[in-house]
Amino acid sequence: MKKKLFYSIIFLLLGFVIYSQINFKDQKNQLKVLTYSSFAGVHGPGIDIKKEFESICNCELQWFLAEDSTFLLQRFLLLPDIDIVIGWDQITLPLNQKKLWEDISIFKKFLSKKESFLSSQFFIPLDWSPIGFIYKENKYKITSLKSLTSFKAKVSFPEPRTSSLGLQFYYWIYEVFGGDKLLISEFLKSFKSRIYGPVFSWSLAYGFFRKGQTQMSLSYLSSLLYHQKEEPDQDYFFADFQEGHPYQVEFFSVSKKSKNKELVLKFSEFLLSKKAQKIILEKHYMFPVSVKLSAPSILKLKDIKLISYKRLNEFIADKQNLLELWKENLN
Repeated sequence: MKKKLFYSIIFLLLGFVIYSQINFKDQKNQLKVLTYSSFAGVHGPGIDIKKEFESICNCELQWFLAEDSTFLLQRFLLLPDIDIVIGWDQITLPLNQKKLWEDISIFKKFLSKKESFLSSQFFIPLDWSPIGFIYKENKYKITSLKSLTSFKAKVSFPEPRTSSLGLQFYYWIYEVFGGDKLLISEFLKSFKSRIYGPVFSWSLAYGFFRKGQTQMSLSYLSSLLYHQKEEPDQDYFFADFQEGHPYQVEFFSVSKKSKNKELVLKFSEFLLSKKAQKIILEKHYMFPVSVKLSAPSILKLKDIKLISYKRLNEFIADKQNLLELWKENLN
């Protein structure tokens, strides 16, 4: 009887040890990545990125989602075991960088000179695109931000209070008018009658445009890639403005709380590889930053004038007051 009890205990202990090792191994091989919903959604690049990375890492990549990139930090703070965050842009980069993020400046070697100045020791660029207005009918002659007020049709764009693209649009206005709140107010008031909304996300705003409910929508120059691929029989145009265009650079960062640094570094390198950058170009319709894959020349990127971001710090510092100004003039 004692012998049976002894062996039973031994088997139980062995089972516990094996179970613990399996669970530890599984936990060790899980990579938890936070991003916004459209990136990891059905039509985004996340599905292919997960498939390709899991084929080389012997691990499981788990996506965790925020509704929009403006909510990434809130979501990240509620999920303490996230390894990597994808989806920041210049305006939504979080403060307290040293407390939250690992130094990953080593990955600058993967970047072109054009984009490397945008990276820091904590945030590495993943993709980018100029921003502007897309339209279908070539009868519209809109050549400047200021001329939008005389545009004889409806325009859709996402709210700056709920969308990073909307914030980019607001910064565009801020930069063009030199940060002068009186001039900004006058522009917003005169532009109000042209706006279809308010709209809370880029996907909704662009959806209204695609359905013909608006004649022009704020989007990315790289959106033309989508239309060229999916609707080759239809013509879409990007309104080239003389003041220049904002551009969104998408970043990723590594959490300081990550316990799986080796896998994190492997995934970071993968994101900047030719394979991943090609997925982002073809499924996310954003331009690559990797030196190994150049943007399509068909879009003539060199002809697009870009605005300065020298006023960005003052814009961010005064963001709450500026959002109140937006609300006063457009609501």
